[in-house]
Amino acid sequence: MLDSILEAITQLKIFTLVSAIGIVVTGVVLLFICKDFSWESPNRKHIGFFYRMSTWDTFGLSCCFIKFFLVISFLITGCNVENIHIFIFVVLKLCYIIHRRSLKGIIMDIGLAILSVIVMIIMGLLYNYLHDIMFDFKICIIMWILAVLLCLYALYDLFSCCNYIIRKRDLKNECSKKDK
Repeated sequence: MLDSILEAITQLKIFTLVSAIGIVVTGVVLLFICKDFSWESPNRKHIGFFYRMSTWDTFGLSCCFIKFFLVISFLITGCNVENIHIFIFVVLKLCYIIHRRSLKGIIMDIGLAILSVIVMIIMGLLYNYLHDIMFDFKICIIMWILAVLLCLYALYDLFSCCNYIIRKRDLKNECSKKDK
């Protein structure tokens, strides 16, 4: 039991490293984007996105960021997908779906999550085939294409979360203006 827990933790070391580097890079990029703030500059939109963001919205956005870093760690490790990675991906996707608290688009979200899990399982099988049985360049290319598609889906999910937060905030502002 303890051996399986330790093995799962060691399988997450690249993911942890990618997440730490990703957080630092994201912070530095946002620092440079928002460094010279003025009300007339276009960078106020970036600051405005994070200004007064609720804890619930921060939770959803962080789930999407962590999921994106998880997929990037697949690319760095040569598409090595283990069961713990799939488990974390499913938990993060479920947290994001719960964050949305809306039935609108939930079927598509669940369908894409299931498709992503299937892609990760296939990537894990292809990785094991390439390392244990026989290396084939065509299979390696297919595995990398699947990884890039998974990365694009995680990026889509990240931007979709940002769009959802903006739309929810705009709707809330319109409702408060009508009440006044």
